[in-house]
Amino acid sequence: MNVADSRRLASALEKLGYQSTKKPDEANVIVLNTCVVRQSAEDKAIGRLSSLRPLKDRNPDLVINLMGCLIGVRGNQKIMERFPWVDVVSPPSDPEPLLNFLIERGAKGDILEKQARINALQDCDLILPAEEQNKLVSAFIPIVYGCSHACTYCVIPAKRGVEHSRPYAEIIQEAGLPDGVVNIITGAGATGAAIVNHNDVDKIAFTGSTGVGKIIQNAIAGTHKKATLELGGKAANIIFEDAALDQAV
Repeated sequence: MNVADSRRLASALEKLGYQSTKKPDEANVIVLNTCVVRQSAEDKAIGRLSSLRPLKDRNPDLVINLMGCLIGVRGNQKIMERFPWVDVVSPPSDPEPLLNFLIERGAKGDILEKQARINALQDCDLILPAEEQNKLVSAFIPIVYGCSHACTYCVIPAKRGVEHSRPYAEIIQEAGLPDGVVNIITGAGATGAAIVNHNDVDKIAFTGSTGVGKIIQNAIAGTHKKATLELGGKAANIIFEDAALDQAV
């Protein structure tokens, strides 16, 4: 999740004219996207924040953004008081506080112009940061934010808020899939059944158990739908007990 959030923010910053650098002392904006799922991760984030103070002292115009679970969806007043050299804090998966800060700080013109720039950043197609384009085989796309399970050992619900899913069409658009092609990996039977039975689905390619393969074949029998099945690591065929094997081609 943090990797996807960081890439989204990097892409938005590039649209504002910023470029990536590997050297913190060359940066105009530093974003620290934090995780607190383990104590070691939180300690590392705190240490990194402390190390940024000399940079801020040497360059007061440097913008430092603290993002992610160390801030959480409810804010973290203690952290803000402990590290006053942090200019902007952002909840997990939310690039808008930093973008607003930078636009308000640097944009010239009335409030309508500033809001138009914010809307353009939020509405435009997401692309990878320039340094990662044409280099990655795969990329992360969030489909659900937050969590509502509230397991006793997990801090995620408290830091990322209640679970809410992104619209399906938005995910498909962000993935850049061509029209008519959707690849879904799901262990949820209800989701799979909805896809198989949807009127606009013309072909199903399924990899999984023979039992589910039989269910799919029964569901699409007598319809226009085509199926490619790869079952149990064997040939993509279902052989029923009463099949006339001597007549098979």
